[in-house]
Amino acid sequence: MATLELPLFSGYLFCRFNPENRLPVLTTTGVVGVLGVARVPACIPEAEIENVRRVVEYGHSVERMPYVSGQTIRLLDGPLRGVEGVVIEVKKKNRIVVSINLLQRSVSAEIEANWQVVPAAAARAVANSHNWPSDRV
Repeated sequence: MATLELPLFSGYLFCRFNPENRLPVLTTTGVVGVLGVARVPACIPEAEIENVRRVVEYGHSVERMPYVSGQTIRLLDGPLRGVEGVVIEVKKKNRIVVSINLLQRSVSAEIEANWQVVPAAAARAVANSHNWPSDRV
């Protein structure tokens, strides 16, 4: 049986480059433009990219989702410990939805109902006040 791989966010390529030297990127075959605001390239926060990467690598029932907003939580248990997103219920199963906010695109994965969660802002505040790595809380 053949496996077909499709892009997670069709039409987008993530890359690191100096925005002052974007001409080599813009002249690459197939590139239409660089996302930004008022003609200034916009940076996608590394934490958002890392959350998506971790969910995809986890691989448990990963699905593209419509963009979701809501209270952001941080998982404190399981293989996705430290990932931040929005928890929703789909077909009586809990899912964490992580997003690339600039693109308004999301991906989700099924999570265990017994995994502990805390509001993300509170977890960041505790980590910052103790100089802990952000995934410790």
